[in-house]
Amino acid sequence: MTERRQDKRFAAVELIVVLIKGERERRVAARDIGAGGICFVDRHPLKIGAKCRVRLALDFGQDRFSEPLELPIRAVWSTRLKGRFQIGASFDQLDEQQQLDLQTLLHLCEREVSQDDIRFRTGDHGAVG
Repeated sequence: MTERRQDKRFAAVELIVVLIKGERERRVAARDIGAGGICFVDRHPLKIGAKCRVRLALDFGQDRFSEPLELPIRAVWSTRLKGRFQIGASFDQLDEQQQLDLQTLLHLCEREVSQDDIRFRTGDHGAVG
């Protein structure tokens, strides 16, 4: 299968992702992230084209986290898994500051996650809030 992404992708080993739809928030399991978008797994489907937001933070361990970064996304694809859905979303109309903040987060991902480490966060990622 040919890779269509233009941006470098990082395994989301220490990335905390909260999906925000209206007033509802829930933690989802990150798969990977890049400058153009994010892939995550959720118990609930997300319609193609649906717009919502994600809140991203890096977990540095020992109760240390990065400042949260909230970004708009648009669902691009969805695949049904065993009782869950893997969803690919593009970042949607980021302003200049959001783009800079995302680049900083990706830089930290690149430093903290080796390319050989492709383990992903798994387990129950219930509602947050």
